[in-house]
Amino acid sequence: GTPIAGRNHADLEEQIGFFVNTLVLRTDLSGEPTFRELMGRVREMSLGAYDHEDLPFEKLVEELQPERDPSRSPLTQVIFQLVNLGDGKLALSDLEVSKLPSRSERVRFDLEMHLRQWGEMLSGVIVYSTDLFDASRIERMVGHFLTLLEGLTVDPEKRLGELPMLTEGERHQLLVEWNDTAEEYPVKCVHELFEEQVEMAPDSIAVVFEDEQLSYRELNERANQLARHLRSQGAGPGARVGLCLERSHDLAVGILGILKSGAAYVPLDPEYPRQRLEFILRDARVEHVVTQKSHRAMIAAEGLDLICVDAKVAKLEKNERKNPAFQADTGSLVYILFTSGSTGRPKGVAMPHGALSNLIEWHRRHPRLGKPSRTLQFASATFDVSFQEMLSTWACGGTLVLVDKETRRDPTALLRFISDEQVERIFMPYVALQQLAIAFAGVKGDLPLRDIVSAGEVLHLTSEILRLLGSTDDGCLHNHYGPTESHVVTSLMFDCNLEGWSGECPIGKPLANTQIYLLDAEESPVPIGVPGELYIGGAGLARGYLKQPELTAERFVANPFDDDPDSRLYRSGDLCRWRADGNLEFLGRMDDQVKLRGFRIELGEIESVINAHSGVSQNVVLLREDRPGDKRLIAYLVSTPGVKMDTRQVREHVQRKLPDYMIPAAFIPLAALPLTPSGKVDRRALPAPDASRPELDSGYVAPQTMVEEELSEVWRELLGVDRVGIHDNFFELGGHSLVAIRVNARIAS
Repeated sequence: GTPIAGRNHADLEEQIGFFVNTLVLRTDLSGEPTFRELMGRVREMSLGAYDHEDLPFEKLVEELQPERDPSRSPLTQVIFQLVNLGDGKLALSDLEVSKLPSRSERVRFDLEMHLRQWGEMLSGVIVYSTDLFDASRIERMVGHFLTLLEGLTVDPEKRLGELPMLTEGERHQLLVEWNDTAEEYPVKCVHELFEEQVEMAPDSIAVVFEDEQLSYRELNERANQLARHLRSQGAGPGARVGLCLERSHDLAVGILGILKSGAAYVPLDPEYPRQRLEFILRDARVEHVVTQKSHRAMIAAEGLDLICVDAKVAKLEKNERKNPAFQADTGSLVYILFTSGSTGRPKGVAMPHGALSNLIEWHRRHPRLGKPSRTLQFASATFDVSFQEMLSTWACGGTLVLVDKETRRDPTALLRFISDEQVERIFMPYVALQQLAIAFAGVKGDLPLRDIVSAGEVLHLTSEILRLLGSTDDGCLHNHYGPTESHVVTSLMFDCNLEGWSGECPIGKPLANTQIYLLDAEESPVPIGVPGELYIGGAGLARGYLKQPELTAERFVANPFDDDPDSRLYRSGDLCRWRADGNLEFLGRMDDQVKLRGFRIELGEIESVINAHSGVSQNVVLLREDRPGDKRLIAYLVSTPGVKMDTRQVREHVQRKLPDYMIPAAFIPLAALPLTPSGKVDRRALPAPDASRPELDSGYVAPQTMVEEELSEVWRELLGVDRVGIHDNFFELGGHSLVAIRVNARIAS
């Protein structure tokens, strides 16, 4: 409910002889009442409060003893006052009375609305805390209040959520002005943008890996040869071709070759558990996989055509090198990326050429990102940012610099690599960027970086990142936002001067041909500064979820702000709000989906896998941050009655089915899950992981040598556990790739 206080409340310092008391009222908004129903509730509440109006407000505070906070008033922070002054005239014999203006420089509550009735007229003033509001915000609130009053007088039987609040000017600003992003882009497929650069600069370097480099002509010819081979095997428009490759030139050739064949690529991470790979191959109906000999055994299946590029070099080289005639169109699929699914199974996001070519064209026309750059290929091929790294670089005539797996995971080595290879542009999620910035804190000199793009999770402007940006020559920091279902849809660019910015960064404004709407539960636009669910429209939307029509219909809905009956909006599930300058602020999720180290994770999928273990009857998985900057997945387990649960076996069961980034850092057994009075799991009451971790004590062997003791101390500090034995498993103690990076850095120092 909303606390409202008042009845003849006046400032005792400004009016003499007018003694009043404050009544605290709580308005009940449950059940989506109509305005008339709400007024009935307020009347009953007010009458009940007036029966006790003689109880001093100060006495009430003293008796209730609420938790005091010097930054806010106890019990209520909003005051509403209506004073009836009749006709407003005051006549005294032998005296002339005049009204003097009064102004209070002191605010007692966060927000106060004082109304005075003079005959048939109302006048008023709003008093507010300038620590919380500014004048423009208050002016908008007044406009919303007046619009609300007009709406309820027209139809008091409307439910509160249906009443209008936005003024016509603000509605036009939110729906039209801030979504006026139309740009005329040529309708092309993404690999055609690469082929344009081949024609313009065939001898420029397209990709570099270790000691080998390929020009645009060489990369194009190899991709053409692979594309022709795929077609000879039956792949083409409508087909899905798996891509299971280590970081090498083959990765660049593989993606372009699949696209040139007319098929869509389905990335397969070689580090995924076999069961997950088998599910993706089956769900996407993959018949061909471009891979390497080292991965053949892991993905081999009956009827699956494996094209090992490192074993068929001679055969591929016999194919014609010219561009094959392309038989698909911009509505054809580019890729199918599988993300975590809340139902317990991954879901495939099907993305067409037209949506991604719009993003790449926006890159090409960007004043900074459109310049040819030496770009680091950092992201996994299963992460949509990898596509942006590659195709935006090639479409702009730049050079893609691939880094080996070991260097990629070591921030200190990666810094040296960036410097040695003269890398000018990087794409990194915040956590990886922060690790790189921490490593840079001990380095002297500047970096060749020109543009740093952060995407995948909330960007925080830390002192380390600011120092990293300051070391660049005229560098810029770009914050991108976009779910897999639409790739990047908003952007905000910062130059080297970041004065006035701190903490979490806004996610910016919509890109070309993209629309952003923040809507409430009634799918109505919310005002500036008010949280709402982010809906995405325009050119960048995916086709939907593979073989999941119900989920597609639930998340991709009709666009009520477009006359085109085929226009859709994607419901992101992200909670955001508009800033007065038109930039968006990301506030969090509206469901159990979380972001961890750049990966999107549905906690329900992990819980579903754990529940499949015979020793578990109930479980809950949370993302916790018990130490600043150290986010971890924690699983809470209740054993099946009569079965002794072994948390190690549960962990091994999960490891066989989920990728490493979805494995909880700790599995905590509980006698029962704590519940709220309504019977739901009380997530706040779930205990923090015990640093002693008794479930891992079995087989503990203490360090025996000085080196073992020193290594044990590093592990204890970075993993937050009481003790580490010489046979303990790093990942079972809660370690992950980024912690491993910090461990290596500590050992090296």
